[in-house]
Amino acid sequence: MKTLTAYVLFVATGTVVAGGHPSAAGASNDVPKPKPLACLDTPWDAARMVQALVRRTDANREKALSKLRYHDDPSIALYSEYCYHLGTNGDKLTESERIQRVLGFLEAYAPCEAPAWWVNALRDGKHPSAFSYIDRVPTHRIDNSFSTDFPPAPRAAKDGMIIDRADSTAVLLKTAQIDTLAAGSPSLPNRVGTLVDRNLLYVALYSDTGNPFILAAIDHADDEKKWTAIVWASGYVGVRGRSRNCLSLAETKSAIVVYGCSYISLYCEAFDKSTGAALFRFSSSLWSLGGDH
Repeated sequence: MKTLTAYVLFVATGTVVAGGHPSAAGASNDVPKPKPLACLDTPWDAARMVQALVRRTDANREKALSKLRYHDDPSIALYSEYCYHLGTNGDKLTESERIQRVLGFLEAYAPCEAPAWWVNALRDGKHPSAFSYIDRVPTHRIDNSFSTDFPPAPRAAKDGMIIDRADSTAVLLKTAQIDTLAAGSPSLPNRVGTLVDRNLLYVALYSDTGNPFILAAIDHADDEKKWTAIVWASGYVGVRGRSRNCLSLAETKSAIVVYGCSYISLYCEAFDKSTGAALFRFSSSLWSLGGDH
């Protein structure tokens, strides 16, 4: 689904800069840039930043969102793009065209194709609490403690989990490593998502609630933990009764991308492969603090 080129041509008022994202033409670089939204301390800080920008930019919210789509901060631009196309009627496009524009914009920051299930959830999630697609995603039980959403699922082993690689070899995620990661997670995990590349095993330990969780990179040659990061997901939310949270990990040349969806929101976040630094964060609910969805 390569919609980026068509989208860039469509936006006649913007240009593509070296970072790969649409930016307002002729924007001044004289003003010191604030701390990137993705690197703020909490999702609440990020949500308040976006709320303040929308209020300050223009009394007409639709016009404010249209302007913020070209913001230098990719997290702010992504949320504004999403809300402009799916939360307002300002673009005068069909529903299918709106979905394509949002996906094309996202690919500018994460040059990999979004998982089909996430795209379907995006189509379902046009209204609050309408992410019905994730109820049709099967759960794969690993052991008494963990399950996963998408195959190939890790296999339970006596001393941990076995993750199969594309070359028919396998990597062992040890129980001690799982326990250490779980202890540092903001929420009690009961699900695991994994991705293995040439050198590293990427592990997401998350829960059904959609609350923030831990993502880690582990060298599968010597079991050394390279970095950990906190995925904000849907933000800190209180859940009553039944809940569900689905997740896929994908990769680009330089980043690990987390695609997720809970009953609260759709989310997507990217992290530097080498350091774990957050590159951008997106939540359709603005981390449950004043978002559109």
